[in-house]
Amino acid sequence: ALAMKFILESLGISADVARGDSPLPAQLSILPGYSSILDKAVHECDFSLYDTFLALDSSNFAYITQKKDFSFPSHITVLVIDHHKSNTRYGSLNLIADEYPATAQIIYDLTTLWGVPITHDIALNLFIGIYTDTGGLRYPRTTGDTYRATATLVDAAPDFLDVLRMVYNSETPGSMRFRGLGLSSLETFCDGRAVLSSVSHEALTQEGIALSDTQKFSIASILVAVEGWDICASLVEGSPSVVRVSLRSRDPKRFDVSLITSALGGGGHAAAAGTMMYMPLAEARRQVVEKIQILCA
Repeated sequence: ALAMKFILESLGISADVARGDSPLPAQLSILPGYSSILDKAVHECDFSLYDTFLALDSSNFAYITQKKDFSFPSHITVLVIDHHKSNTRYGSLNLIADEYPATAQIIYDLTTLWGVPITHDIALNLFIGIYTDTGGLRYPRTTGDTYRATATLVDAAPDFLDVLRMVYNSETPGSMRFRGLGLSSLETFCDGRAVLSSVSHEALTQEGIALSDTQKFSIASILVAVEGWDICASLVEGSPSVVRVSLRSRDPKRFDVSLITSALGGGGHAAAAGTMMYMPLAEARRQVVEKIQILCA
């Protein structure tokens, strides 16, 4: 989003970035443009100041805001740029390129098509967007084009290692305790091929773990490294009856976990997907296990 703001401004188009429903992640404060982000959820923005809303890397409207009764004013044109095959195409115009491993790489290619020079600030934001969304350039659909793009970007932003250090060395005591809770709750099913971690709001409160400490990583991303665990699920009840679900697959051609999250109101990729479920943790767990068992069958 920050890269796109700089790109649009280079084309003479005024643009702002809103933080959305969640607090801004402190580990990204080193990024150029971070301090300019509007400290507002989308539904709090004054849309009389704008004519277009650009949704990036958001597969459905629920990723724009969780406010149930929100809709854009009639004069706002919604443009969507995304790489999730589960995208519901909720925009007036939708650029969905699911062959890309990261939306930031789509934007990198758009800068070439639009003839926009890649400045340091554009490059650093796009590099972090590509690197984090591809799990360090190793997730499916990462190609030679991805590596060539990142090479060009780091040449333009030689301080990229400073940002990577801040992004990946930002753990807190609370995030470590959260990791422990998640790993101590594991249960397997589907003849041991599926594993699930679940952490309740009550457990988070008892341990004094802040919601932001649960958002630094997904327990499912740790579990998928284990041989034999083909489908990995992590459920975190950040607040009462609000459950964040993350799914990972070791074999996305056989076990497309986006089928599960799409059925539960979310989206994502075959190898990595997620959703939010607004119900008690026990009911969310029951529904997720049921969908996983269907996929395993």
